[in-house]
Amino acid sequence: MLNRWIGVLIAVVHCFFMHAEPNKVAVITGASRGVGFAAAELLSFNGFVVYGMVRGSPPKTEENIRFLQADLLDSDAIQNAIQTVLNK
Repeated sequence: MLNRWIGVLIAVVHCFFMHAEPNKVAVITGASRGVGFAAAELLSFNGFVVYGMVRGSPPKTEENIRFLQADLLDSDAIQNAIQTVLNK
């Protein structure tokens, strides 16, 4: 089941890249591990500026992924994270 979802995710992302413009920005939730981290890496590899939202402490620094600490249940933290993205 998980492999099917990963395959679907890869297909969707691949189609998205076919129409990607330069200087695109992506915000990925759950970017510290699993599918969220894989999506962040894939987007970054394909030229996107990636902001990965994580609930706890950000993982080790990734070269092209900027991690933002924000719990999705905390609206102030989300607003601060999005404001950080918009200010860059």
